[in-house]
Amino acid sequence: MNASEATAPIVIDSDPDDLFWDDGADVVVVGFGGAGVCAAIQAREGGLDVLAIDRFEGGGATALSGGVVYAGNTRFQREAGHADTPDEMYNYLTMEVGDVVKPETLRRHCDTSAADMDWLVDNGVPFSGALYDLKTMYPPEGKFLFYSGNERVPQYSSKAKPAPRGHRTVGTGMTGNVLFGALANSARAQGVRLQTYTRASRLIIDGAGRVIGVEVQELADQVRPRQKKLYDRVIPMMPFKATSSERAIAQARQAEARHSVPRRIRARQGVILTTGAFTFNLDMLRKYRPFFAANYKALLRIGSAGCDGSGIALGQSVGGLIDRMDSVYAARNIAPPNALLHGVLVNRSGKRFIDEEAYSGFLGLEIANQADGCAWLI
Repeated sequence: MNASEATAPIVIDSDPDDLFWDDGADVVVVGFGGAGVCAAIQAREGGLDVLAIDRFEGGGATALSGGVVYAGNTRFQREAGHADTPDEMYNYLTMEVGDVVKPETLRRHCDTSAADMDWLVDNGVPFSGALYDLKTMYPPEGKFLFYSGNERVPQYSSKAKPAPRGHRTVGTGMTGNVLFGALANSARAQGVRLQTYTRASRLIIDGAGRVIGVEVQELADQVRPRQKKLYDRVIPMMPFKATSSERAIAQARQAEARHSVPRRIRARQGVILTTGAFTFNLDMLRKYRPFFAANYKALLRIGSAGCDGSGIALGQSVGGLIDRMDSVYAARNIAPPNALLHGVLVNRSGKRFIDEEAYSGFLGLEIANQADGCAWLI
């Protein structure tokens, strides 16, 4: 099966409780990365029995990320001497996200982001108010609070008071592994069960179309060490690894096809799909962002080997809707050094097309939108 093409769901018309299931839980979480571990913990806090499955060992793109959480009006901002409010955060994000998020959803996020940070801290994630005050894509060692977006760009700062809202998890290097590791430890301590090297292949529905379970492919124990080696070969921040990454991902799929056993898991109250995006699915990239697919060998595709769009296809198989599939994070960083911000970024026609201080994700997308995806910094 192509990773972006989920098989039609299994339909069961009889009483699910009369059938044999290999395992079951109130909630089954498919994909145990950052979103999955948070969903699992919250379900446990609600008193539910939770089983999480992951195609590899968990962590996903979150464990490979910089471990940055965006929040306002937090204790760490106050520690750094910066006053912030949910209103200013909302004013800023309204400009950033446009109509992607409903106003009421965005408002709720801004009102509760400080509490969300406290929840992360309560679950063992370390943060700090050590501020890095210059323009950067990611703060240097020993600094954990920074301006992570367009907050200081004039067209934004004139309408919303700037505040450093990027909270990098405390640690060394890229600290997404610290963020995920703390949450995974908390999930285990709270009784979340985790089944690794298990790929969700089909959802199971009743006659009314309700999702009541998931069919999985459980990888044989003897194959798992080699599968981990294949997973570890997909290193998102290392250049010139596109070909070896694609080869490793293909070999991992072949191993799953040859050495897996099908199992059925009952979900008494629901299945939560948190399986990541399609960073490593070239077919989906060609469909939704052909420029990046054509140039994938020159990119650092930030994601894990499991980011192949298969979870999106699972959702679609039971009527789930998709939108904004062409919305990707494509970064190009020109600062630090901050001296480069005094230059002019132009396209092939010599036309300046963006403020050079813009967030790296905005910068990358705008460069990609220029002729041949090229720009020059003068």
